[in-house]
Amino acid sequence: MVYQLEKLRELLRNTQRACVITHRHADLDAYACGVATRELINRLGHEAFLVVPEGPSYSVKSFISKLGINYQGLDSCGELSLVFLVDVSTYAQLNEFRNIIGNRPVVVIDHHEVRNIAPTVAFIDPDATSCSEIIAQIFRELGIEPSSEVATLLIGAFSAIVAG
Repeated sequence: MVYQLEKLRELLRNTQRACVITHRHADLDAYACGVATRELINRLGHEAFLVVPEGPSYSVKSFISKLGINYQGLDSCGELSLVFLVDVSTYAQLNEFRNIIGNRPVVVIDHHEVRNIAPTVAFIDPDATSCSEIIAQIFRELGIEPSSEVATLLIGAFSAIVAG
């Protein structure tokens, strides 16, 4: 993962604005990973936005509402120079949002094998339990502690998978 982290840092040096996109109707794993990825990019000193195509699932809305966490997500990213796809293994999971990728560099964070996406940088681990596990590992390796809200979302995603 160290090599991929160096490639990520290099991409971020040339980034003004990044867009983090989950799969449509994001489950808790995709949503937590998306929020965590956006926070990580922001903490590394770059502007990042989160898009959840068609919004999060009912269970995500219920989970964040019960915890008093405000929904984070936009309908578009506007001008951007870098795209992060989290928990997205194929362009079909993006609907119309696949069109914003264009020729931009793409970073994929996923625990599924990626099929028709050619990422510039990939954090893909089919042995990981979740996308949230991978982003938590990236936080650890970069020596960055997630906010309490992000940590809560990640723990919720881990718990949902274990209980699932």
